[in-house]
Amino acid sequence: MRVRSLWGMMALLPLTGSAVELLDGNLAIHGFGSVAATRTTSSHVGYRQFFQPKVQPGDWAFNTDSLLALQMDVRPHEDLSGTVQVVATTDHTGRFSPRVEWAFVKYDLTPELRLSAGRLLSPTFMQSEYRFARYAFATTRVSQQLYAVYPLSKHNGLSARWARQLAGGSLGIELWGGRESFDVAGDENGLARSYNSDKLAGAVISWENPAWLLRGSYSSARNVTLGGNGYAALEALPPALRAAAALGCNGCSKEADAFERSRRTGATYNVATIGARGRFGEWTLTSELAANETNAIFGEMVASQLTLERRFNDWVPYLSVGTLRIHGNERGTLNLVGPAALQGAIARTNTILDGNDTSRNAYAAGVRWDVMPSVALKAEVEHLSFKSDRYCNGTSPLTSSANCLGDAPRDKRFNLLTLSADFVF
Repeated sequence: MRVRSLWGMMALLPLTGSAVELLDGNLAIHGFGSVAATRTTSSHVGYRQFFQPKVQPGDWAFNTDSLLALQMDVRPHEDLSGTVQVVATTDHTGRFSPRVEWAFVKYDLTPELRLSAGRLLSPTFMQSEYRFARYAFATTRVSQQLYAVYPLSKHNGLSARWARQLAGGSLGIELWGGRESFDVAGDENGLARSYNSDKLAGAVISWENPAWLLRGSYSSARNVTLGGNGYAALEALPPALRAAAALGCNGCSKEADAFERSRRTGATYNVATIGARGRFGEWTLTSELAANETNAIFGEMVASQLTLERRFNDWVPYLSVGTLRIHGNERGTLNLVGPAALQGAIARTNTILDGNDTSRNAYAAGVRWDVMPSVALKAEVEHLSFKSDRYCNGTSPLTSSANCLGDAPRDKRFNLLTLSADFVF
């Protein structure tokens, strides 16, 4: 995306703000956005969101993290309200385009019980509600490690939330369910991929007072299938792996089952999280842990994030440490058996499984400057240290080379630099 289109986008904000002033108390329009520049210090690994096309390593990119969003809230009745949120980002085709992130109605059945229906937030993590509204937090983006475990931000369905005061704080319990699908950019060969689940469900429990937030969640995705010509190209692998298993390939039958579940019959994907945030004067400490279990072709993951920040008037420096571990890494060592054609299929499977190992540590230092009441400037250096030099696949914002599986090995350690202006209006 060209830089001037971003500045043109921002030039419209004063006009939008003027429109807001004309609205009455039953209708409100708000917005938020980010203009961000990102760059890696690697010569052949660039940074992108997982659904975006490849990027040019070593160059500053304005289209990866930049976004613009508008939200309209309407309340025709004291107990009834509706919300529509549209977020524009660079999509899987490489265009800066809008999508409907939220579109739902809420009804307060009682003062403690609220029902919602439509296109809803998927409340898996502590920052899920303001994942894209980066002005709401100190760091330049949400944790890449946590969102590797469960990348979905929304679903089409229902939710019920119950809340009441308890022990000097607010106790909340939410149940939700629905379905979701999304597309991923094509690779260097033009092969695109899509993900779909028609059985999403979850639960969240939280307790919060001015000093503390304690939170846990459980999310389940069933009938998860992978589509697109990118996965259609792998149709020949399961039969070949079953033939190899009959000739003594250890683990080939298991991987054939995983491929077929992911491609046709539907896999399962369960995620549990626990998190806490404490405020101690000008200090804030936030931590969250997430783990999943799955029978799909992706490995099981455990991720954590710890962030410490300290406010000095309009300045907020911070440090963070994140980890991501992919279990079952031995899956990429299937033994080669049989004729050359079978050995080629086994080797291809090993390459895919090796590419799934995005295990890494991430250490970040940054600063936020509240330059205006509605604008924050941020700068961050994040050091990424990967366990393997063959990482490629992933379902989160992560670093990815231009050719992915085709050009391993690649840099295991490098920095990700980010400069951003986050705003609300």
